[in-house]
Amino acid sequence: MDRTSLGNLKLPSSVMGLGSGGHSRIGQSHGATPEESAAIVGRALELGVNHIDTATGYGTEGIVGAAVRGSGVSRSDLLIASKVSCHKDMVPVPWADYERAVHASLEATGLDYLDIYYVHGLYAEHVGHALETILPGLQGLKEQGLIRAAAISEHFNTDPSHQVLLDVVRTAPELVDVLMVGFNILNQSARRKLLPLCLEHGIGVTCMFAVRNAFSNPAVLARIVRDLIAAGEVDASEVDVDRPLDFVLRQGDAATLTEAAYRFCRWEPGIDVVLSGTGRMEHLEANAACLRRPALPAATTERLRRIFHRVDSVSGQDRPYRKS
Repeated sequence: MDRTSLGNLKLPSSVMGLGSGGHSRIGQSHGATPEESAAIVGRALELGVNHIDTATGYGTEGIVGAAVRGSGVSRSDLLIASKVSCHKDMVPVPWADYERAVHASLEATGLDYLDIYYVHGLYAEHVGHALETILPGLQGLKEQGLIRAAAISEHFNTDPSHQVLLDVVRTAPELVDVLMVGFNILNQSARRKLLPLCLEHGIGVTCMFAVRNAFSNPAVLARIVRDLIAAGEVDASEVDVDRPLDFVLRQGDAATLTEAAYRFCRWEPGIDVVLSGTGRMEHLEANAACLRRPALPAATTERLRRIFHRVDSVSGQDRPYRKS
């Protein structure tokens, strides 16, 4: 697995990161035992994936910690990320409570430090609180050696145009080291809005939402594209409305849309790491194989960019979200 660095940080990371949240939570959502989920983490490490992402809300910090501690891989060769939101029931939490949550993550993982700590799913209502209180506090924890990077993940389902992250980076780029950004074939808006700012300020970027159910469910994909055409974000003359991405497989060398989606994100300039989550060993192996492959053919990539360049209203996920 290729290695990269996150922005200006001296943190070598695999270009694939194993996510332990999402629908699967490394199998915990589907009845896997902790040992079975830990085996997923262990196999990822064997495949050269040193970047493991977890969160307080996922319920997988302990599993990730046990897996990496028992892996035999040197701690200095690992990049472990966790996160917690800065609100409770939409009410901002004071720094003392947030700091306790960071220490709880350290205790849950059994690690002396975490490489990246994200403000999880930051909402527009809490940007001021994050800028004034939480991010400066995380910078203080960096100085104490408890974390190595202060970060934010966006809530892509409710903010597909990246307004929250744009507000943060335009206001105080010095407070953030890494951003977790939603980006995929359908919504490439980060390319024109956010990634140039991250490159300018040396902010690392981890990519989430590379693959969502629109890429595995043709009916969902067709419905989303029809909606985008109706909204004026996609030109109907550019696509087969019923099979809008079939050309990717006909013209290119990807076996599946999932493979194409991962490769599209992997080779996007400005994206450092692509996150991939699963609870099944065969999916882990397949996803890692996708992210080891070269870029899609240039003509395919350019056509995808042309078709979807105006889209900034969808995440690729086919279900509504509410703030919580």
